Amino acid sequence: TAGCVRRRAGRSKHGANQPVHAMKKTITIWRRSEKDCITTIEVIQWLPAVALVVMLLWYLATPNRLTAMSMATLLGIIVLAFLWARLQALHISGSRKLHYSAFQVGDELEEELTLENRSAFPLLWAEFIDRSDIPGYTIASVRAADSRSSVKWHASAICSRRGVYTMGPWELLSGDPLGIFRVRKVYQQRKDILIY
Repeated sequence: TAGCVRRRAGRSKHGANQPVHAMKKTITIWRRSEKDCITTIEVIQWLPAVALVVMLLWYLATPNRLTAMSMATLLGIIVLAFLWARLQALHISGSRKLHYSAFQVGDELEEELTLENRSAFPLLWAEFIDRSDIPGYTIASVRAADSRSSVKWHASAICSRRGVYTMGPWELLSGDPLGIFRVRKVYQQRKDILIY
C-alpha cells in the first residue's frame, strides 16, 4: 500500500515521477548558483545551430544575398530564444510551503505551491518535478503565469502508512517558445516528514 493516497497530480503506475515531456540529451551553456537553488540553461534542440553552420558554409562557398539574409534571420531567432530563456532563468521562481512536519496516519498532508513570474513576458509553461520519497505523493504538474504575476495552488494527500520520509529536492523546468533552450531550476531543500 502507498504511504499517502493521492488526491491531486500524478505518478506513473510504477511509482516514479514522470516528467510531462521526454528528457533529451542536453548541454548546459549557462549556470548560476544561489542559496539552495542551481539554475541552468540547456540546449535541447540542435537543429537551428546545425542549420546555421550549413548556411554559413553555403554562404562561404557561394556568397549571395538570400543566404546572408537567411543566416541573419536564423541567428536572430536563436539569440532571441536564448534571451527569452535567460529572462526566465533570472525572473522566474517557485516555492513550496508545508506547515507541519509530523503527521498521524489518516492526517491530510497539504502544502502550498507558488510559481512567480517577475519578468515582463508571460510564462507559457513551467513543469514541477518532485523528487520527494513520500509514497503516493508528488507536486508534479505543469503551470503557466502571466507577466509580473504569481500562481498559487495546493497539493494534498491522506497519509496511510507510518515512516520517516523526505520532501524534496524538486525542479522547475521552463523554456523558450521555440523549444531550443530549457531553463532548469533545481531546488535542493529537503525536509524530513514523520508519519506516525
